[in-house]
Formats: sequence, C-alpha cells, structure tokens
Amino acid sequence: MECRKSCGACCIAPSISSSIPGMPKGKPAGVRCVQLNSDNSCRIFGLPERPKVCSSLKPSREMCGESRQFAVEYLCKLEELTKLGGIDMSKILVFMYNDMADFEISYATHLLGHELSKEIVPCAYEKNTIKSKGGLLFTPVITVAEAKVDDYDGFLIPGGWNPVVKTEMLDLIKAFYTSGKLVAAICAGPRYLAKAGILDDVKYTTSIVEWTQARREAFNNEDDPFPRENFIDTRVVRDKNVITSKGISFVDFAIEIADYFGMFKHPDDKEAFYNMISGR
Repeated sequence: MECRKSCGACCIAPSISSSIPGMPKGKPAGVRCVQLNSDNSCRIFGLPERPKVCSSLKPSREMCGESRQFAVEYLCKLEELTKLGGIDMSKILVFMYNDMADFEISYATHLLGHELSKEIVPCAYEKNTIKSKGGLLFTPVITVAEAKVDDYDGFLIPGGWNPVVKTEMLDLIKAFYTSGKLVAAICAGPRYLAKAGILDDVKYTTSIVEWTQARREAFNNEDDPFPRENFIDTRVVRDKNVITSKGISFVDFAIEIADYFGMFKHPDDKEAFYNMISGR
C-alpha cells in the first residue's frame, strides 16, 4: 500500500519524540510537522535527516483506512492509548560494565519497564557478558558505538569504579543532552556526564562529594572532572533533562525518572508513592 496523496495524518496526529530538523525536541501530538509542505508531502522524505521513526512507519489498511479522516482518528486513538500506558513503543538505553552497582538502576528499570511499558535496552562497549558488583550477569544487545540517540527516549548510567571512558560514550551522552532527551546517572555515574561537559550547564549531585587521592588513583590518576560550582550536596537533582543521584538514593532516583516520563499526574501522587515505598 502507498501513502494517500495530500494526507499527512502521520505527520500531524501523533507525537514524535525524535529530533526533527526545525523541531530539535520532537513534535507534540496534534501539531503540524515543520517539514510538511502545503500539499502535506514531506520535505525531507528519503533524506538521512528524516527521523527513523518516520521512515519505519509504513502505510497500512488498518491504520489508513478508506480516508484521511479515518487515519487521523486512528492515530489520535493510538496516541491516547500510549498516554494511558496501553501502548508504549519507546526505548530506554542503559549502560553496563563489569562491577557496576546494578542495584542503583534496578528499581528505575522496573518502573520504566513494568509501570511505563518502556523497552529496556542494555548496552556496553562490547557485546560481552557483564558481571555486576552483586554477581548478576547481563548481556548487552548493542554497543555504545552502535547506539543512535533517535532510537531512545533516555540514557541511564549506573555507578561503579570503571575508569574506562571512551570517545563514543562521551559523544552519545552529549547527543542525548543536546536532543533534549533524558540523561540519568547515579553514584559515580555522573563522572561520565562531567567528562562529556554537560554538567557545566546544569546543577547535579554525585556520591563523589570530594575528589580524594583514593578517587584519583581509582580513576587512573585523573584530575577532578566535576564542575564543583554546580554541585549540590543532596540526594537527587533534576535540572533540565538531566537527573543525577547519590548511590544511597536509588529509590529517589527511580521515582524522579518515572516522574520525568509522566508516571505521576500530580505532585501529591509522587509524594504518596515515595512515602509508600520508603515506609514513611
């Protein structure tokens, strides 16, 4: 089946979280894409800058029906189901490495996967089995170098004493940040954000309150990468699209990430949930 001429329903009705030329933070539902011509044809059709999500959406009888109005109504209904948690095809990328503190992100991935229906995608520098500090084994499905920011809604980085920081990791972090997508790191994880330079623009926290000689030696005699003027000595900090946390605050971290993705409709709901989980 081919696209119906002068339709453009899929360029107006649904939300698009991927960056679009002229709309770097994506497109809200019901808003006309800036790349849509007056005849409802796509200006960037077939070009590499067209988001993959657009290229992957193919016309079908089920979606398009017999008229443009049918397609608009179908896509609006699909968008509504997504908001209600009935359908969510978005993905979250999670960085993994040997001796990572798996407990620091396990509750966050539970809320994202179970409560918000997001697909969790583990990545690493190589596709080798990862053994966490707790002894659990994880299998990455993609390498950091292969990961593309347009395919994901967020990037999670656990803590641990991993001195290896590769260029592809820093480039990926910067791509998520500049695209307006979530970058979340906990405990020593914010060190990656510091080395990528994004903590220069936001407030943050970390378990590395001071850069001691022991820290320096643990990271191959590295100088303190943190912009200390932006550090806040608290449990969790959310600034713009960046969430950072101390390692002991993994529940706070998880709830803040869930809140970022709209799990709580009102601030009172978020507080009540936290109180229930923490036993307050």
